[in-house]
Amino acid sequence: MSRYSTLPVRSLSALLLAATVDVVAPSPVQATSTASITPVASYGFIVVTPNHRRLNFFDTNYYTSTSQIGETLTWMASENGRAASPLEGHIDTDTMVLLGHSFGGATGLSIAEDKCSIPFCTTLSFNLPSAVKAGSFYGTNNAILGIYPTIDNQIPVQLVQGQSDGMAEPAQAESSYGKIANGHKQIVRVTGANHYGITNTQNPSGAQAEANSQTSTQSAAASPRGGSPSLS
Repeated sequence: MSRYSTLPVRSLSALLLAATVDVVAPSPVQATSTASITPVASYGFIVVTPNHRRLNFFDTNYYTSTSQIGETLTWMASENGRAASPLEGHIDTDTMVLLGHSFGGATGLSIAEDKCSIPFCTTLSFNLPSAVKAGSFYGTNNAILGIYPTIDNQIPVQLVQGQSDGMAEPAQAESSYGKIANGHKQIVRVTGANHYGITNTQNPSGAQAEANSQTSTQSAAASPRGGSPSLS
């Protein structure tokens, strides 16, 4: 049986730009982020999780980049037309939403601004495809040495912020939210969740340790279906 066949399929796609983590597993992003991937897929979204190592300054790891947008759209078109694919004819290749966590969320903000900026852009230029409709980013802000530049977003942006996050702090998210300049925006505050509230476990192997503990359970923070997190 296909691994897709038990899930409803909706003609929408989500691209997960996950935080970089260094774990010993065939698919590091999936190994640490199924707690957030699975609930999204359960609504019928096709969730794509890029899993490619690249150089970021002096470190080679699973860092996200703006180039993954074009690569994913190419894959979507190919898979949608491939006769042997269980997704044939089910992918709306003109519609993509972005999901991001930490560094992945910061990459998402750069994409939302239609910018080619270091360290997220690995090519000479970047143009935001019309297929990208919106972005939702967890544990994300645009602070640069305490300065919050205006976010010239070209798509709607949602920030989701754990209120116990000790790495990407709530005050930083609030300041970034105030700098989102265009169109629809939203901030969701999750009581009791820290920086790794949407990953499978606290402090995934190889990732920077979170000093703040959670008062919410892991399943509740990652998905409303797994519990009852307090949202505001």
